[in-house]
Amino acid sequence: MLLKRTHPQALFEQLGNTLFQQLLTSSGAGEEGFRKNYLPPIEKLALTIQSLPLERGLFDHPGGALKFGLTAGLTTLRLSAGVIFVPSATAVQRMLLEPQYRWAAFVASLASVPLIVAHNVHVKIGDKSWTMASKQSTLWDATEATGEYEVSWAQPRPTKPSNSLGVVLLQGFFRRGMFANIDPAVLLAMCEGINASGHQSPSESALAKIVRTGQEKVKEIEAQRRELFFEPPSLIPTNATSTEDATTPATESPVDDGTPTALNTLTGRLGAGQSPPPNNAGTSSRGDTESGAEVPIQISQWARAIVANLPDEISFVDEGVRISKKALTFGISSQRMYALIYEAGLVVSKQADGFIGNVTLADVFRSEQRAKL
Repeated sequence: MLLKRTHPQALFEQLGNTLFQQLLTSSGAGEEGFRKNYLPPIEKLALTIQSLPLERGLFDHPGGALKFGLTAGLTTLRLSAGVIFVPSATAVQRMLLEPQYRWAAFVASLASVPLIVAHNVHVKIGDKSWTMASKQSTLWDATEATGEYEVSWAQPRPTKPSNSLGVVLLQGFFRRGMFANIDPAVLLAMCEGINASGHQSPSESALAKIVRTGQEKVKEIEAQRRELFFEPPSLIPTNATSTEDATTPATESPVDDGTPTALNTLTGRLGAGQSPPPNNAGTSSRGDTESGAEVPIQISQWARAIVANLPDEISFVDEGVRISKKALTFGISSQRMYALIYEAGLVVSKQADGFIGNVTLADVFRSEQRAKL
């Protein structure tokens, strides 16, 4: 199948704004932290794999690998919400390290995707095979001249995707300075968490388990969906004679100022013109309501997502605002979201179909409604 070189913005628009709103909410990093720490690996994944499928039978359509990657990344963030990665650390240490572990789990989930694709898909640009080990490690860069690439299923192999091969293939996936402010223990856990084979290692860490479980859940849900709805056979042909050029020396391409970036293409939906974010990935901050009361930024982002996507799930009452159970499940688990709101002192009462938030929380929703106009 012949596929076209596609700008990341178009790839993201095909996935829909809801997915990015959920990623933003689940990250707990706020808009600035999300833009600085989460969007770059998302962008690099889109530049690297473009519209490639993932594997035979699951996410095997054009664009399937990117959809799987971001959905698995979202699931990983949700699973990370209630995990204490460093139980022996002090409270101060956990405040610094836990956001880094969440971010690292997300990056490990995304970094696993190109390795899965490399095992299952053969790519040709013109008359030459392409892999991430080629001189140009992203499909976006490699197809600058041709504007297109040919995709076929690689010859079936008896082995699983190799994490060891990732040492070579992922050199161009990670940009320079990306881990400058990350604790070495977190970086080690991230490297061990990159899992292209789906195997559980005997010494599996909490981060690695979350990444593996997130991928499993997404694949299980997709398999169940395909059982319920008729899906035509994949149009990706099988290449029985393909040979992949995996021995080409890998090089790390410098960032080109002209390269389309998610920072530019998504600022319209996430908000532009913000001040520089803090260095630590996922660092949380707080937002102010018009009444001057402070609320956690994750709650503000959740409220914005509800106003944009589920406006009918809230209603204003004398005590403040009524929130449905459906609204609570947007972004992260309902239990975790309710706990955040309750701990912030924004709950008036809990009900069978949701809860009543106080006036401060109502102000947050009213502000977001006015901002949407």
